[in-house]
Amino acid sequence: MNKWKVTLGILTVLILSTGYGSVSAQAENQIQFNYKEIGISSKQVITENTTFVPLKSLADAMGYTLSWDQPSKTAKLVRPEREVNFTAGTVKSKVNEAVVTLTKSPRIIKGSVYVPLVSAVSVLGGKAGLNKTDGVIQIIDEARLVSASVDGRSYWISQKNGDLYYRATETGKPVIFGRLPFKESAYNYAFEIEKVGNGTDLLQLTDNHYAMFTDFNSSYQYWSKRALFSSKWTIITITQLISMHHKCLPLRCI
Repeated sequence: MNKWKVTLGILTVLILSTGYGSVSAQAENQIQFNYKEIGISSKQVITENTTFVPLKSLADAMGYTLSWDQPSKTAKLVRPEREVNFTAGTVKSKVNEAVVTLTKSPRIIKGSVYVPLVSAVSVLGGKAGLNKTDGVIQIIDEARLVSASVDGRSYWISQKNGDLYYRATETGKPVIFGRLPFKESAYNYAFEIEKVGNGTDLLQLTDNHYAMFTDFNSSYQYWSKRALFSSKWTIITITQLISMHHKCLPLRCI
């Protein structure tokens, strides 16, 4: 894999040794996240020679929880070891209380908060650059965290090593909760939480992908249960489910 070479300039330039360059938007480009299409391309808006994307789309892809304060028009994003604030109408942002400057100010477009793609990704801990060969803007986030919330409780899972983080309330901070027996995959997992009652949450990671004429479905399920007479939660059961659905080709089945 090619190594990233980072140069900070007016748009936070990202260069790869195989033809990646700065993102100076004049026309819409396909946007991928960790080399996968995530549906953000159709939502981009180009203005002032800059590509803007919905903040929520970036937050979801990069494993952040997002809350919005209407009076101050400030969005607060949280994931393990990183808290970011974006405020509509100002280029000043905060990362773990340190002030940083965006290339353009976030703005509200059709009721949604939009941020300048390249500098916002950088503030959120990732990298973005334009592949001059195919015209794709590539967002790389090495943290590979996924998050989900229920009733104010939030969980994060690292798709790299299975680290599990937990936050009990919307105002709390994520803390390490344990490590799940999880194998790193090149595919991105969808993460969902279901409250099943009796102080128990069902956490489910699901990967659906197609390879070698076969639909693969791999799921990990974890039950998180609150201890009796305590506010502490613990993982009590782990189940891995893997299924494969074969595709039939003309005259034969694989």
